[in-house]
Amino acid sequence: MARTCTKWIFPIGAYFFIGFVPLVWTQLQDTDFNPQVSATCKADHTMNIRVNFNSSFHGTIHARDYRTPACMSVGDGGKSVTLNISLLAPQGSAEYCGLLVNNKTQEKSVPVAVRIHRTLELASDKFYVITCGKASFKTNQSSPVSLQLLDGERRVTRAVYSNQYTLRIEISKPDSSYGFRVKNCFAFNRANTSVILTDERGCPAKGDAIGAFTYNEAKGIADAPIRSMFKFPESSEVHFQCDVALCKGACLQPSCSGDVSNSLAINNDEGVLMANNSVLIIRR
Repeated sequence: MARTCTKWIFPIGAYFFIGFVPLVWTQLQDTDFNPQVSATCKADHTMNIRVNFNSSFHGTIHARDYRTPACMSVGDGGKSVTLNISLLAPQGSAEYCGLLVNNKTQEKSVPVAVRIHRTLELASDKFYVITCGKASFKTNQSSPVSLQLLDGERRVTRAVYSNQYTLRIEISKPDSSYGFRVKNCFAFNRANTSVILTDERGCPAKGDAIGAFTYNEAKGIADAPIRSMFKFPESSEVHFQCDVALCKGACLQPSCSGDVSNSLAINNDEGVLMANNSVLIIRR
């Protein structure tokens, strides 16, 4: 995993602001903001990102820290938005969108923000790291996934440093003909510093940041314990992201004690979904 002016006339701007806020509030009030992200890396060296929503979207998606025309797409009230990002644009050019390159694997990544409001930054905004070099992200519209942080059974958006929590992956409409397993979980911050939580097999990474996932296939839930909530230095926000692999029938369970390459060779993934969430870390 890679570790990558509009001039307003006041009366018009005021009218736009007053008319737009109720749309944002309605979207937050009516349903959880849980966009479904899929990405394709094309032969012409562009990354095609598609974001689907469960209600009309009037916000924006953009490469994080790059709100330029080449790196941003605005929702028009529909339920999907696409964004194409160049993977060849040199740094400093108008098309450059903050591409990150892993020198070891040559994977190319772009941090992406999905914002409910076109201008404001809200606590419910979502952040992703989209990577070329991994399996394509595929979104199954009948089974959107979510990532939640739980304190007991209560969902939280703020977590106390060093307290215990549960990282939960949930499929909203589980299908008995498909199994699932969680893999490639990592945490990252605004500065794109990241730490691996689980590997490609779904096994906990060294360091014991989280424990192994336990599954309730019937309810479409997978839980992993966070024994002590962590944070990044000089950063109070932590973003979590996991891949959720779907399998026809039951997913094959890899051995976490064996060789990684042998375990990956027997996987029976039919598609991969992406789940993401952010929490604010506080001290007491």
